[in-house]
Amino acid sequence: MNIYTSAAGSPSLLEKDPAFRVITVTKETGLGLKILGGINRNEGPLVYIQEVIPGGDCYKDGRLKPGDQLVSVNKESMIGVSFEEAKNIITRAKLRSECPWEIAFIRQKSYSGHPGNICCPSPLQASEDCEPQTSAFNPFPPPLKH
Repeated sequence: MNIYTSAAGSPSLLEKDPAFRVITVTKETGLGLKILGGINRNEGPLVYIQEVIPGGDCYKDGRLKPGDQLVSVNKESMIGVSFEEAKNIITRAKLRSECPWEIAFIRQKSYSGHPGNICCPSPLQASEDCEPQTSAFNPFPPPLKH
């Protein structure tokens, strides 16, 4: 059983979601993602891509976009983790020698966040002293009022 199948071994509801994708990315320079969210952050509880950094492996690959929800990196779940745990998962994946990166994510229908409003990048880019965000991040637009 892996994180994408139920205990019975059949595909989970997540796998049946057309927005759910699992990709492999050639490992060369580094993942190149800034992340935000986590269960302990205002932007959470889920972990999202804030920015795909030019020159990084994901930028070269071209399939991940800001606003995508990270489900797992190299089969380590990003669901229900803190921001710090998410950074540690990415760091552990970076330290492993096997290639390529395996990234499971959910493509969001729209991304209404503004990268300038978000402070906390991944361990590939930042110091460890990020402070919690004061404004909330919501990857879903507000419902339309009729």
